[in-house]
Amino acid sequence: MAKTILSNLAAIVQNTQNEKIRMIDIADLHDSPHNFFRIIHVEELAYTILAQGGVKDNLIVTPSEDGGFEIVSGHRRKAAVQYLLDHDENISRLLPCLVQIYADEADKKLDLISMNVTTRQLSDQEFWQSYKELDAILQAKKGAGEKFGRMREMLAKQLGVSSSQVSKLQHIDSSAEPAIQDAVADGTISINTANEIAKLEPEQQQALAQGDLGKVTPKAIRDSKPLTVKWDGEFLEDTVRQQLLLLVRSDSALMQQALTANSTEYTADFRKRFLSQELCFMDGITISGGFEHLVISFSSPSEYENIAAIEIKWKTAAKAVRNWLKEEAADGDPEQVDTPVTFSEYEPGSPKVDTPVNFSATDTVAPDTLQYAQMPQEQLDRIFDTGCFNEIVLGYLTIALQDLGLDADTVLAAQNAVNSVLRQQNSAEARKAFASSGL
Repeated sequence: MAKTILSNLAAIVQNTQNEKIRMIDIADLHDSPHNFFRIIHVEELAYTILAQGGVKDNLIVTPSEDGGFEIVSGHRRKAAVQYLLDHDENISRLLPCLVQIYADEADKKLDLISMNVTTRQLSDQEFWQSYKELDAILQAKKGAGEKFGRMREMLAKQLGVSSSQVSKLQHIDSSAEPAIQDAVADGTISINTANEIAKLEPEQQQALAQGDLGKVTPKAIRDSKPLTVKWDGEFLEDTVRQQLLLLVRSDSALMQQALTANSTEYTADFRKRFLSQELCFMDGITISGGFEHLVISFSSPSEYENIAAIEIKWKTAAKAVRNWLKEEAADGDPEQVDTPVTFSEYEPGSPKVDTPVNFSATDTVAPDTLQYAQMPQEQLDRIFDTGCFNEIVLGYLTIALQDLGLDADTVLAAQNAVNSVLRQQNSAEARKAFASSGL
């Protein structure tokens, strides 16, 4: 798909290099009805063109149904030459043009937008409209069967920005009230302001829209009370993806089920597995299971765009995890733990950890003996530095307990017990306990 989208641009470059350029009278060049980019600073450009002896960079045009040619790229150059002609300056009426034939209107619009966003400084108003136009075109192409990976990455490539910037646009598109989106489209507010407003509840957004939106600033919104937002599938996606994948990887059976079971069964088991739990995988971030939502909470909202928590419906969370794991499986990148693990014996109720005993995945041990994992130093540093339970601990612990032949409820109880201890101890106490254990 990416190759398909950029093929016209490649052809343009090749044709330009081959000097397949036509000189076309300015009267036969017509502005595109699809051009929404501002034609500004015409006078300055006009006298630059005059000083250099004419237009040096060719325009991109396509034959028009009404005769003449429609401009795809070069509206300002054409306007500048017209300005010079209107002021009786000595300038040629003939402009160098590359005539490009397009398969359809969508490809023509793609070129028009792509050539403009990469050659000028866009206003937020133009940037928003470029995103909306490109998103509509790419969605239509994807619906027609063209494959090009994740939509966000393709949009970022076409717009020449980072995927995080596209994430803001998608968040506004999915979460901002129509009045807020209209205010971006007409230039009343910036994209940053709209992104902050989109984090508010709909009624809060509507109340702001009733006032003077032009006076609303991102800082004023961020300085307000940290927010709890409902996840729209896009906002802070990288953080949500990381947390949910860590969550599901704590249960190898559930992780495998995501790739094989039907969605209804998987969603039900996903909810049942994590309901009423509170887990911490990274410092300052916890995941808790409520009746209707899975909640990711941040202890430092300022680090996450002033979001205190993200609520995710169980069905949405399960579906997202399922899709992400399938993407990884397709890429051959699912996370694996396939090396022998060292465990140390632990007698339930005993405060002391005994001498380490080595086991591999094929070893058998007495079912009444509970085992805990002894980690490599770099993994221990990660665990202790965060002070939180994480996927490495859960993975090793699950392997150890399953090797003992314990049932699922016992494994879950042990995981919760270890998680509870880790949440109550700080890193200094954890290091001290580990140092005194003799491991």
